[in-house]
Parts: sequence; structure tokens; C-alpha cells
Amino acid sequence: MSAPLPNPVSQGRTKLPGIFLLLSAGINLVAGFVFVGMGAHGHTVAIAEFRHRLQTDFPGQHREIAQSGWPLDRWIWNTSTGLLVLGLGGVVTGCLAIAGVRRMWRGGSTRMTMVASLLIAVPGISPSGCLAIGSLAGLWMVLILCDPE
Repeated sequence: MSAPLPNPVSQGRTKLPGIFLLLSAGINLVAGFVFVGMGAHGHTVAIAEFRHRLQTDFPGQHREIAQSGWPLDRWIWNTSTGLLVLGLGGVVTGCLAIAGVRRMWRGGSTRMTMVASLLIAVPGISPSGCLAIGSLAGLWMVLILCDPE
């Protein structure tokens, strides 16, 4: 357990940015679990079934994938792995933000909140960062925590 900072940030100043950071954390958790499920499903789908569904439901996309020169199984594996990574990033940043804000509001250290705020602000790591709400909430919290007043 880390010791509180000598000059703890007042809860009044961090209330509104903390609420927005918690909202971003919730978005990250929901999107993270959805992306993990989609990525896991993509790794279990049969290539023949996927090819058939792609040809019948999305013929234009099937042609684009065929023209790219990538084999369909490699395209599915790369897309599914990307979804898994983005989903796990969302779950980790969401949990970290909730724990950090909770600790900060209880008068503890703000280090975890600072790390979570920076991670939530990055679009490639955080699904809510891709929506800009995570970027705004994370940067707002960083500015509040770095303000000496």
C-alpha cells in the first residue's frame, strides 16, 4: 500500500473529473468485454463458414480482402487478435481507473489515478480514448492532479 502524498488533492477539485474518468472506465469495461468476445469468436470460427458468410452477406468486402493479397485465414487471425488486444486494454484501463479514483477519493495516493488517466487518454489502448471522452477525461484529471493549488 502506498503512502498518501504530503499534500493530498482535495476531493472537491477532483469530483467532476473523477466522475468523467469513471464514465470513461465504464465505457472501457463494456467495450473491452465486447471486443474480447468478438476476438475470441473470430479465433474459433471456421474459415469455410466465414468465407461463405462474407461472400453472401458482404460481397464488396470479400472482393476487397481478395484484392489485398492476404489469405482470408491470416486476415481473420490478425483482426481477431487486434480485437482481443484492444479489449484487454479496455478492461485493464477501466479497472485501473476505478481503483485509482476510489483510492484518491479516500485520501490515498494519486499515482494510480495519474497512470490510469494517462492510459485512458491514449486511443490505441483505451476504447473510450477512441471516442475522445477518454482523452478529455484523462487529460482533465492529469491537469487537476498536476495543479499545485
